[in-house]
Amino acid sequence: MVAALVHRSWLFLALLGSAALVAQTVDRNPVAPVSAGFNRWMNVGPGPSSSVAVDALSPSKVYVLANGPSATDPDHSYGPFVWTSEDAGRSWLETQVAKYTEGGNIVVTAPSTAGIAYLSGIAACAERPQTYCSGSIFKTTDGGSHWQVLPVPGGPGEVFAVAVDPTRPEVVYVGGVVYVLPGGVGKDSGFRTRDGGSTWTAFGSDLLPAIGHILIDSRTPETILATAQAKGVLKSSDGGDTWHPTGLTAAGVYALAQDPQTGYLYAGTDDGLFQSRDGGTSWALHASAGGVNWLAADPRSGALYAAIVHGGIQVTLDGGLTWSSVGYGFSNTSSVHGLAISSDGSILYAATSDGVYRIEFHHPHGVAPR
Repeated sequence: MVAALVHRSWLFLALLGSAALVAQTVDRNPVAPVSAGFNRWMNVGPGPSSSVAVDALSPSKVYVLANGPSATDPDHSYGPFVWTSEDAGRSWLETQVAKYTEGGNIVVTAPSTAGIAYLSGIAACAERPQTYCSGSIFKTTDGGSHWQVLPVPGGPGEVFAVAVDPTRPEVVYVGGVVYVLPGGVGKDSGFRTRDGGSTWTAFGSDLLPAIGHILIDSRTPETILATAQAKGVLKSSDGGDTWHPTGLTAAGVYALAQDPQTGYLYAGTDDGLFQSRDGGTSWALHASAGGVNWLAADPRSGALYAAIVHGGIQVTLDGGLTWSSVGYGFSNTSSVHGLAISSDGSILYAATSDGVYRIEFHHPHGVAPR
């Protein structure tokens, strides 16, 4: 049932231990230079990959979360690895985040501060003599070289969603699914920190049993939207203390995005793309080529990129009324787990079951920055 909520394919094993110290450099083939417009999609990174993020202040700095055996030591090292690139995916540095684990879910960067990123995962419930198990959050402040575990006492058993305040990197919201072992009680599926992860405050009793995605309004950061299983999109105007339904109550909502210029909201669902122009009060369905399971908005051009189920990556410039395919060379059958656009709008990344793809362009479909 959790799989119906979440737009990615998750590995349900534990994130334990502290930040690991393994790091090795792996060179990839250089990416061909671009002349103009869209280029061919190229597979440039590790896989299978669960998530991709780009540093908001350094367009060439990329983070990729990969689950599976180490590319440099596949026989002895297995777990969530963060691969970082300083040159837009031409070469990578592999860092094991935690030993004796096999899964991670999402990596996000702080929109206002270079070098800060957060990673989420799950806990090993079955291996602990307890009635409740909590997922882990990891944090880096040095661009991914070292990761610190941030325990979330009583938090979700598996964390699916992480959102960082657009101006305050110490304010972070996380959400997921509550795992309760026999004899235990789990009350909250969301938690918030205002001090970078030292302490956490629970929220989300209205969002049970699971949170799949969290979006912080870039213009009014105390306004938060979240997708909740079987409840659609809910909204908080006080930083997560209280929540109320929006006009979108569809069960299968897999992604949220916002155009920071207009403030328009977008939700990716089984039925296609929904748009709201009034902060979530009402939503209009703009048909796409299929279900939408991931979204990425380019703040410079207004382009909205979407991972379409069995339809590859597509882009819309009019809020979802019309769509066109992005580039060529991308398999429509690849399972897309994440999209990220560089801060200068020149490169789009896709985390997939086949590895990380990137495509480079000057202005999407000839659209210059606004």
